[in-house]
Amino acid sequence: MRKVPPDDVHLPITLVIKATQMDNPDRYSLTTLTIESDNVLPTDLKFLQTDYVTTALESAPVGQVVITVRTTKPNDKHVRFELLENPTEEFAIQNTGEIIIAKPLDYERQTLYSLQ
Repeated sequence: MRKVPPDDVHLPITLVIKATQMDNPDRYSLTTLTIESDNVLPTDLKFLQTDYVTTALESAPVGQVVITVRTTKPNDKHVRFELLENPTEEFAIQNTGEIIIAKPLDYERQTLYSLQ
């Protein structure tokens, strides 16, 4: 059995269920099951937090994950992340929401970064 991401489930779902007699497979019964929901799944794409704050050591290697940002659609393959303001390009963001160190950090040159 495989898990289906919530965004890939379209309700209602109708299933056909068959019960078969073990000693006589010619004897069986069918029924249908319809699954509906009054619970509305979130459709708006939003970050789970409005602000993310973290620290990183100057000696942290390139490629190290600094922080992971998350949205209301964590399994949506159509969501792409982008750093809009990253002038020194010390950081990069992966499609998973992981912000990684892209260039060596230099505390003497810059002590604080603010990314958007």
